[in-house]
Formats: sequence, C-alpha cells, structure tokens
Amino acid sequence: MEKLGRGGVAVATAPGKAFVSWRLLKSDDPAVGFNLYRTMNGGEAVKLNAQPLTGGTNFVDEQADNFNNLAYYVKPVVGGKETSAS
Repeated sequence: MEKLGRGGVAVATAPGKAFVSWRLLKSDDPAVGFNLYRTMNGGEAVKLNAQPLTGGTNFVDEQADNFNNLAYYVKPVVGGKETSAS
C-alpha cells in the first residue's frame, strides 16, 4: 500500500475565493477536526476557522486575495489539541 500525505490543494474559484481541500487519512482518529491556516507572500499564518472543521476535508476561503502568493496548511485537532501541520 502506498503511504500518502494530506495532499492539500487550493484552487481559485472566483475573484477573492479559493476552494481548499485535503485528505482524511486512514490513520486519523475518528473524532479528528482540522484547523486551516493561510499565509500570504510568506508572511504570518492566519487561522481561517473559529472552531475545528469537522464536516469534511474542505473549506472555501472567502477572503483569498488571488493576486498574492497564498499558501495553506492544516493542523489536525484531536481531543481539543492541535497536532503537527500537514
């Protein structure tokens, strides 16, 4: 079996919007949630969600500045504690 990572992807869907998606891993805790972060032009990371995302492994960033260099990453949250970034 091939070992896969989160495989995150972000796609601009409209001016100022980006669809961000990542993989749920077989090894993830069944109660896992995710915190999503965005950086712009290599700057400080900004957390995009108030509560851990649990309804799926995707998010629509409504504040994406499509004219800047954006990067996204997720941190799994288990038992209220963030784990390493993916």
